[in-house]
Amino acid sequence: MASNQDKKSGLMSHAISRLYKQRLEEVERELLLAQQPEPPTADDRARDAVPVQFEDVPMPMEVIDDAAPLSESEEEGTTNASSGEDTDVEDIQVEVEMPDHPYGDLSCEDGLRMWALQTGQTHRSLNLLLGHLRHHFPQTKLPRDARTLMNTPVSGAPETALTPIAGGQLWYQGVEKCLLSYFRDCQPTQEGFELKIFVDGLPLHKSSRTQFWPILMQAHNVPHTPVMTVAIFCGESKPLFVQEFLQPFVDEMNRLYVTGLTIKSRSYWVEARAIIADAPARAFIKGVKSHNAYSACMKCTIVGELEGHRMYFRYGEQCAPRNHKNFCDDKYPTHVNNPTPFTSLLGCDIVDDFVSAEDMHLIYKGVEAKLLHLWINGFPGVACYLPRRQQREVSAHLRLLRLPSDYQRKLRDLRYIHLWKASEYRMFLLVAGFVVLKDRLIDAAYQHFMLLMMAVTFMSTTYHRAKWELADSYLHRFVAAYGDLYSPVLMNSNVHNLLHVYNDVCRFDGLKNISAFIFEAFLHDLKKLVHSGRHSLVQAVHRLLELQHVIVAKRQQNKPVDEPSVRTVGVDTITTVRQGFALRKNFRDQWFMTNSGEVVRYETATKTGKDVTVQGYAFFKQVPAFTEPCLSTEANIYSANMVDLNKGELQHYASSTLMCKVAAVETEQEGVLMFVPLTHTYIC
Repeated sequence: MASNQDKKSGLMSHAISRLYKQRLEEVERELLLAQQPEPPTADDRARDAVPVQFEDVPMPMEVIDDAAPLSESEEEGTTNASSGEDTDVEDIQVEVEMPDHPYGDLSCEDGLRMWALQTGQTHRSLNLLLGHLRHHFPQTKLPRDARTLMNTPVSGAPETALTPIAGGQLWYQGVEKCLLSYFRDCQPTQEGFELKIFVDGLPLHKSSRTQFWPILMQAHNVPHTPVMTVAIFCGESKPLFVQEFLQPFVDEMNRLYVTGLTIKSRSYWVEARAIIADAPARAFIKGVKSHNAYSACMKCTIVGELEGHRMYFRYGEQCAPRNHKNFCDDKYPTHVNNPTPFTSLLGCDIVDDFVSAEDMHLIYKGVEAKLLHLWINGFPGVACYLPRRQQREVSAHLRLLRLPSDYQRKLRDLRYIHLWKASEYRMFLLVAGFVVLKDRLIDAAYQHFMLLMMAVTFMSTTYHRAKWELADSYLHRFVAAYGDLYSPVLMNSNVHNLLHVYNDVCRFDGLKNISAFIFEAFLHDLKKLVHSGRHSLVQAVHRLLELQHVIVAKRQQNKPVDEPSVRTVGVDTITTVRQGFALRKNFRDQWFMTNSGEVVRYETATKTGKDVTVQGYAFFKQVPAFTEPCLSTEANIYSANMVDLNKGELQHYASSTLMCKVAAVETEQEGVLMFVPLTHTYIC
């Protein structure tokens, strides 16, 4: 209880006033939050811009159960399993339409198999359903037992054999079996297979150290092929010896490289195109020093400097590039830790074919995440700090944005920055950041951020191939200014590796072809196949083999894959211009750009033969959104005011004249929008 002295001195009234003011602010925050969707939990992972679906089976967009968290390091960290407890799955925040035929032309049995695997049904649940269906629909002739329906492998079958190796067990299916299973019903039209290889660690349970280390692959030159599982190691840490883990894969790849792969009496060549992994996994499978070592860089011979506990790499030193011959001849003793089987992989360059420019970990969860944390939390001696007031303004602006449903996660405000996923960092960098930071971040830091934004925008699509060299110059300017703007000791391996992005982009034809998003998404689905902590590897193997009975390549019909289409859902006309480019009449998804650079608001569309005619309203006037580091029109980014929308004249456009879909980013100026192309919707 307050004393009389406190009352007389006014301390009591001041305290009450402070508490009252704090409570008012809390109520205001709660009211703002009540208008927003509930923020997702950390128990989600990688359904990012490219949602993982079992490619050749028609299915709806769906909300994937996030009950099984997958992990991934926020920066390229140092955990045993490269993927930590933070996750990167997207919660779909948009309305989802359930089609009348969710599994297309699949038979009743195949549809049930896919449903059971997608929804994680237990055999007991499936047995009960089968009994009910057999009773009411005997004409379906469904089996009695779930194991028969799912083609569950028999215990002890050769395809389920596990090999003990140091630290755990290895299931090796093999490249050949993956491809033969997928193409068992049709003949590939390509001459061979260029494979993207992905390796990463995957913790399975919060209460156990058990983890998977899968070897995944995808055929780069065969459109729409799914991610396939070549092998899985299971143990309480990463494999103790990289040779035991990788040697079966390298031996098989060398055999296929020499003799080829035979599918239906026709021979196909097979080779590795790119090895993709985050920094810890890449160092492990390559047998080199980790990313925080003096000689950590895998592309050049720069030597880092240590200050306190921070390893940093100065800009400006002329360092010789590493090469395959010197690596194999043991010319890098301070860089290489131990031998790796990849040095004997035929057709693979141990330096150039190991990707360091993987955008998910290097750019979005590496460099950009570090920038945002510096702006929010500050760093001693760094002036580029975003004050609390500006942070609240940015957060309020982010909550108001209505970005296209292509981005299936809604951008959360800065209070949840420690929970942001790679997809949110990507949205912020490529679409929203330059709008919400304008006039809130100090100008030097803002212009520095714009260098990164434009460089990544150009390198994200082959549409801007002619500007890749310009993008490289922006990255060099970004790295050169980083130490002066922030601190030299903050120039970590991620910042340094931006200098090597251009070479990888040119070699592999853009950032999208070496991104880990689709593989991380597959890891999410892989983890969901494990229902308990006992015999985790056996469970995953059985479910993967069951999936292979359903996921097969389909014979191509006469209809082109990217033929435009129009469908009606209620009163809504949804137009699919090409794969990944859909328009519908709502603010999020109604904006597109024509080949002439016109921004148009979609109204409706009609099918005319094999083509689609799209109707919409164009603007009388649209202007560049910014002028530095280059004119925004170089990236097809424009600003327009809604009062300039020509609603009096409905324009007609052939679908072939639509260049890309655009995001409409609302500014603080009423009616003024920034239009930013979605790079994945360009024709490339």
